[in-house]
Amino acid sequence: MLTERQRLILAAIIQDYAKTGKAVGSKTLLEELGLAVSSATVRNEMASLEEQGLLQKEHTSSGRVPSQRGYRYYVDKIMRSERMTQVAQQSLEPVSYTHLRAHETDSYLVCRLLLEKKKKKHTEISY
Repeated sequence: MLTERQRLILAAIIQDYAKTGKAVGSKTLLEELGLAVSSATVRNEMASLEEQGLLQKEHTSSGRVPSQRGYRYYVDKIMRSERMTQVAQQSLEPVSYTHLRAHETDSYLVCRLLLEKKKKKHTEISY
């Protein structure tokens, strides 16, 4: 399980590497993320992510690049939680059938949100 800071660092490395194709160093991450920590702290977090198999080094003195496992974690955990947050925000707006079709993979979440919405309407009518 990753800490929130490790998740931010992993996501930033993957996004930066996808844009540039170059290894990402701690100073670059500090500039991009604006974290209130030292570059040594970021390097320690990167080392921890490397030990977990989520990052790898191309050279001894280079920054880190994502591993296949890192990409998989990003897609399964980080992107999915971002997508679920988007679905939750959209549930505050009126729901249409096209909205439901667009989010069939998150059908459980959508159903749960619709039930909550229905309960809320029922409660408002009862008073």
